[in-house]
Amino acid sequence: MVKKPILDLLPRNMEFHNLSHVNLTDTQSRTLGLGLKFRPTLRPPTARAFDCQVQDFCRSVRLHYKYSNQPDDPDFNPKLYVKSGWNPPREDPNLEESLYSIRQDLLENFNNNKPRWRNNLSPEERSGLREIKENPTVRVLATDKNLGPALISTEWVEKETLKHLNDTKSYSKVTLDDWTFTSQGN
Repeated sequence: MVKKPILDLLPRNMEFHNLSHVNLTDTQSRTLGLGLKFRPTLRPPTARAFDCQVQDFCRSVRLHYKYSNQPDDPDFNPKLYVKSGWNPPREDPNLEESLYSIRQDLLENFNNNKPRWRNNLSPEERSGLREIKENPTVRVLATDKNLGPALISTEWVEKETLKHLNDTKSYSKVTLDDWTFTSQGN
């Protein structure tokens, strides 16, 4: 990998647009200026949380195994899928043995190699972001043409959304009869 100067690794456009009534601190402004693609590091999971993740993985493998011979449902929409709490039966001893072995290896590896966590934000920056996130009167949204994020009042967003949806040139109300008639291909 070619070595780049450290300045090339830093974000260049540290701009964001405050279109709300909220006065931000300099730290909050700088942190929002990092952009929407900036990701604060997350703490690694606890051993218990990691075990739950491994169990979810095992459940997923069992579900894939159980339904592997069934044809795909053409009407299935993953956006409308609601995860059930049903656990598939443990039918194949070879699969269960493999899953048990994988689970034991992962947990052993996790316990022997505790992940180290490095925070990429100062405590002040992290609390500033948390303040903005917990403020119900504002939202952080993307802007056009790579101009950076914008802080906008929730009230304004709701008002403009309703104004747009109530525009009869763009939208019209559809009754159940209209929808049924259209969906039947008439």
